Amino acid sequence: MRSGVEIWVEYEKAEKLQQVLSTIKSSTFVHFNDETINSADIVGIFKAGTMADYTKRRNGSYQCKFREWHEKGQKCECDQVKDREMAIKREHAIKQCTRGCTGGFKLTTGNSAVFCECVANL
Repeated sequence: MRSGVEIWVEYEKAEKLQQVLSTIKSSTFVHFNDETINSADIVGIFKAGTMADYTKRRNGSYQCKFREWHEKGQKCECDQVKDREMAIKREHAIKQCTRGCTGGFKLTTGNSAVFCECVANL
């Protein structure tokens, strides 16, 4: 398998290359940024973040449903971390509440309870 060459350029230069490539109807050599590139070998023009994510995946890392990166073989425990973080935020919001709620709830008419504003938007 042939390995590709990555060329990193500033956004403005990448835009210019995209404009040149969009006018080409068949494979040709393109002179760009003091380089000669065969347009047939170009896979794409990507943002730095896209390339960073690709490199992480190629190196075995994965992104969980919480959009956090984990090393190969590492078990995701983000749900537990997020639950703990939410519990801490909720506890703090209730302590700071000036609306007179009880544990994040307010009584309404008919003895039902609704979330207090202090925790409703967490």
